[in-house]
Amino acid sequence: MSGTSADGIDAALCRIRGTGAHLALELLAHRFTPLPRTLTARIVSASTAVDVAELDAELGTRLGRAALGLLRREGVDPREVDFISSHGQTLVHLPSRLSRAPNSLQVGEPARIAVLTGRPVVADFRPADMAAGGEGAPLVPYADWALFRGKRGYRA
Repeated sequence: MSGTSADGIDAALCRIRGTGAHLALELLAHRFTPLPRTLTARIVSASTAVDVAELDAELGTRLGRAALGLLRREGVDPREVDFISSHGQTLVHLPSRLSRAPNSLQVGEPARIAVLTGRPVVADFRPADMAAGGEGAPLVPYADWALFRGKRGYRA
């Protein structure tokens, strides 16, 4: 799984088994790759279609390289990975309370990640959730339920 924040790329290697109440998630490794300040400035100031298109391509390449870097560091052949997921870098998020046409725009082209890694890529989480009437954070409720539903132990 990989994604960006304005300051860098987080990549995590996870083992996921089961689904629903039988879901088991194990974090195997994590890697943070800082972004150059010049790139973070471009993310913050993107204002034209050309800016967005260039960021989409460049961040897709960087996300793919970050995933490969993590796998290489951990000695994992990319062919052992079932899929890569990426939420990309949000440029604009327009929930229903702010727009008549709710939408969310992420850059970090999933096709580039797929070509670089040779693995299927699952992406577009926010826009898919908003198209279905959500507010663009589909993973949070499920992850909270899956990770913190136990009746034992501390949750914070």
